[in-house]
Amino acid sequence: WWFNHWAELYPEKPYVALGDLKLPYSYCNDVARRLANAFLSLGIHKGDRIAIMSPNVPQYLLAMHACWKIGAIEVPENPLYTVPELTGQSNDSGAETVVVMAAFAQKAIAMLQDPDCCVKRVIAFQLPSGKVELPQVEGLYDFNELVGSNPNTEPDIEIDMEDPIRLQYTGGTTGVPKGCVLTNKMVYTMGLRTAIWTTRNFTMVPRDRIVTLAAIPLNHVYGFNANVGIALSGGGTIIVVPQPKPEALLAEIIKNKPNIFAAVPAMFIGLLNTPEVKAGTADLSSLKGIFSGSAPCPTAVMEELEKLTGATIVEGYGMSETSNILTINPMDIRKAGSVGVAVPDTDI
Repeated sequence: WWFNHWAELYPEKPYVALGDLKLPYSYCNDVARRLANAFLSLGIHKGDRIAIMSPNVPQYLLAMHACWKIGAIEVPENPLYTVPELTGQSNDSGAETVVVMAAFAQKAIAMLQDPDCCVKRVIAFQLPSGKVELPQVEGLYDFNELVGSNPNTEPDIEIDMEDPIRLQYTGGTTGVPKGCVLTNKMVYTMGLRTAIWTTRNFTMVPRDRIVTLAAIPLNHVYGFNANVGIALSGGGTIIVVPQPKPEALLAEIIKNKPNIFAAVPAMFIGLLNTPEVKAGTADLSSLKGIFSGSAPCPTAVMEELEKLTGATIVEGYGMSETSNILTINPMDIRKAGSVGVAVPDTDI
């Protein structure tokens, strides 16, 4: 509902950006609807699991919204996982469909041809930067062909706030990764709370001007909430970074001017060590709300980045089970060594 709302309200506003490429809400909604109808034509129903195996590229977001339009449950899979790891996750989740970037499609095809794996169909998408030749096998479909051959009508499927929309797999640090059930309500309310907190209730960044920098993988709960969740809360723009190397992050900051940046300490350190930043020639002032997670961030690093951006950097703590953030420092108060206080509507 919210994605349709923003597409109607801001049809020409970019929803996803990458370098010079900017895809407006109207276009993204059109593609998502066509892909959703393609899913239905392939016999996929509400409640079925669809795995997405891709780095941060526009097609990831389009496939994700197509899942949600028919009530299918997204299963984010790390494209760097091995075939046995992916097979285990697919079988555990029951994901019979895999949407995959062509560069990683051989892994999905291996699962498709494995009689002990539940995968029944693979939908591969190519990147304009270079086509990958794929074998012709039964059950393999082309993303663009499916989009081009299906209507752009909104699927007539009733979606409820308590419907699951994502099986977010844990890091597996204490055992085999487990699929955490995230619902529409969890994802939207968490995105809204995160957006309110990191923008000082939209006074620092107006609700209709949110631009996030998606450096953390979208298949991770942190990257997902800090970009998709926040963007859904106000019709924001998501700048995707497929390979979050320091040079790539800096290039997107300079070109597309994000104002919300969720990162891990290593990203901050890498950014500070780029030649342009060290020389003082890079403009980072667009960054207003910066938050750090996944590991403690050295105070000196935060202070140096704050000096360059004028922003306040806060740290937080969260888990896959909670659709991301449990605690976070207030934007006006940072207590050294602390991950802050509980976010609204959270009991600890």
